[in-house]
Amino acid sequence: MRIIQAIKRKKLDGEEKSRLIFSEPKSKKGKRELPLLPIVVKEIKRFQVIRRQEKLILGPEYNDSGLLFTTPLGTPIEPRNLNRKHSSIIKAAGIKSIRIHDLRHTVATLLLDDGENPVNVSSLLGHSRTSTTLDMYGHSSLEGKIRAVSRLSNKIKAVK
Repeated sequence: MRIIQAIKRKKLDGEEKSRLIFSEPKSKKGKRELPLLPIVVKEIKRFQVIRRQEKLILGPEYNDSGLLFTTPLGTPIEPRNLNRKHSSIIKAAGIKSIRIHDLRHTVATLLLDDGENPVNVSSLLGHSRTSTTLDMYGHSSLEGKIRAVSRLSNKIKAVK
């Protein structure tokens, strides 16, 4: 998957209402290619078949924005609506409420906690500095601390 731009709601000078605009990612490293899990690729392909059928049904009414995920009419998804949909799914599943952005923290924490190279994690997240990844997304866990102490114990035993 290629990340080449960001979308946000912004009020432009001289306009009364805010609107969705495309912009450059926050940093140069924000533009990036991401490898996807095979199951994600499979679901995207399945989704694209459905989307092509919708395009045929709507004909000229479909606005092909070139985006992977859009409204049924092909227009960009309003971030607030995405958040609302996410919240309704979380509530229906009966799980603890989390924001979509929290998923970035979870992925980064899981990868770092599993010993992944922080440079790789930083690159996946699109950060220009590894320190940002470690400071903002590297969360400690009890399991990670137990592994660290166990490794220390093994190092001490090896020296004896």
